[in-house]
Amino acid sequence: MMRREKYEKRGEQTGGRDDTAGRGHTGKIKAFGSREGDGGIRLQFVLPVAKNETGVIAARIFCEQMGLKKITVAHMESLGRGLTSFLIGAQSESEVDVSKIVEPLYEHPTYSFDEVNTLIKNRIKRKVVV
Repeated sequence: MMRREKYEKRGEQTGGRDDTAGRGHTGKIKAFGSREGDGGIRLQFVLPVAKNETGVIAARIFCEQMGLKKITVAHMESLGRGLTSFLIGAQSESEVDVSKIVEPLYEHPTYSFDEVNTLIKNRIKRKVVV
């Protein structure tokens, strides 16, 4: 029995794409910073402004326009050439209903050893080192 299957039979978290064994949330979820569901997020971005009070105000307005609340400029760093990097802490009211997410099934072809070599020869037209 493969290791992943063994964990799945015991109901333990295996960490793949279907990672619902951990918390098991199936309804609406929100981000959390210090408390579950508080909406706390961290955000880093660069704006073409100087590292000064005007830059801080511009970063706060930028975040407000994204619908964020309780905005705190935790750090800012000048990158030169009039660019400043901002690290923001904020609160988001956005929620995701996990139960409504439908992942499309990705179908891909399966090739034999000889078919792979033929594809390499015809399409790549050079030796491939793996």
